[in-house]
Amino acid sequence: LATPKEEPAAIDWDELLASLGGDTPLAHEMLSQFCGEVSTYFDRACAAHAAGNTALLTRILRSLKAAAANFSAKGLHFAAAEAESALAHGLDMTGVFSVLAAQIKAVLAEHARRLETPPGPAALPAP
Repeated sequence: LATPKEEPAAIDWDELLASLGGDTPLAHEMLSQFCGEVSTYFDRACAAHAAGNTALLTRILRSLKAAAANFSAKGLHFAAAEAESALAHGLDMTGVFSVLAAQIKAVLAEHARRLETPPGPAALPAP
């Protein structure tokens, strides 16, 4: 009997923390900045697509893909890579933008959830 696979977290928190030397406050600070910018990437991508500016859209998708990788947002990274590939192959981007939007929402929701979670012992100040 197969058990259903659990969807991976939008952000691989362990990987992100490891890349920052376990500094939880820094991870939250940097992730907050990324989350503040991620919707701008999407808006700019939509505008570039609507204007037919493939070169700009390609640059935006590459930037989003790199930023997502830096923040261990694996689903968003994959979605941006798929969008870049679809664009390069002249495929319809409608579904691609839906997937990107869903991944961005997942990242924002995961970040909000993490902010509600009390910090672990490593993040607590010494007495």
